[in-house]
Amino acid sequence: MKKRIIAVILCLILALGALSACGESNTILGSWEGKIDMTEQFNQFFAELGSEETIDNCEMTMKLDITENRIVFSMDKDSVTAAMKKLVDVMKPVYKAMIEGFIGSSDEYSNVEDYAKSQGYESFDAMIEEALGEEELKENMLELGVSGDYKAEGDKLIINGDESMTITYKLENGVLTFVESDSEDFSQILPIEFKR
Repeated sequence: MKKRIIAVILCLILALGALSACGESNTILGSWEGKIDMTEQFNQFFAELGSEETIDNCEMTMKLDITENRIVFSMDKDSVTAAMKKLVDVMKPVYKAMIEGFIGSSDEYSNVEDYAKSQGYESFDAMIEEALGEEELKENMLELGVSGDYKAEGDKLIINGDESMTITYKLENGVLTFVESDSEDFSQILPIEFKR
């Protein structure tokens, strides 16, 4: 009889443990991290400028915290810093080519250094540093975070009650994937997979 009671208790403990484990893995609540790959968007931008320059593996980490009624998106500072440095390094020759194209049709400047000095800069590098503003780019990317209330409807999250900020997601095997969004800007970087 004693063994039977112990067996029943063990079965109950195992069943409760299995249920609570299922509950944990099937909820979107918690802290998540995902990679945003901006490589394609930046390379498309360079192509639109007429440049053959490309950037490789330009990823940033997005952090996501979801509680019962609040959602917070934020960007990881270290990954943003690395990505913006990479972007600025690739943009320098693009910017230089643009300026060279401009001054090539002018008799006023013989080279990019002359042009930069005519604009009040000590050198072309100083002009590029100010124009591209790595620190400003980084700050702008860090400010991309969003926070607010959300409402879950099936496989959709509606942020701050704004239907244009609706995100369709799926949760499978402990991976939360933002599949699509009604926001045109946000949908350009989807899908994003988040892991705990």
